[in-house]
Amino acid sequence: MAAFALVGIASAQAAKSSPLETFKVTEPEVIGALFYADWCSSCKTLDPKLAKVQKSYVNKPVFFTQFDVTNLSTQYQSNLFAHTIGLEAVLHDIGLKTGFMVLIDRDSGKILGQIDRDDSPATIKQKIDQALAAAG
Repeated sequence: MAAFALVGIASAQAAKSSPLETFKVTEPEVIGALFYADWCSSCKTLDPKLAKVQKSYVNKPVFFTQFDVTNLSTQYQSNLFAHTIGLEAVLHDIGLKTGFMVLIDRDSGKILGQIDRDDSPATIKQKIDQALAAAG
């Protein structure tokens, strides 16, 4: 009986919660692909800086993603994803290197810039803006 009560409460709360935020979705001009691994100290330094800057690009034509090369399972999933979005060549060229983000022109697949762990949030934003200008 208690289980049914908990389910009822959870269902009622879910019905009251606000719907998923709706955003204006456009085709990205730039893809920011983070080459990541759990064991990578550079990734741990770069992650909070990227999280801070990414908030500035909501409703902008930038798609942020990551290729996780932590282990064979995540490498396989990253290969599938790269194939799906047409970035197999970029993933293949970079391989198992980690701790940075490349900024890629979505149309040409050309790398427009690179963000490293030593970049400040202001420098990261500047590099993304430069990539958007070059892609647009």
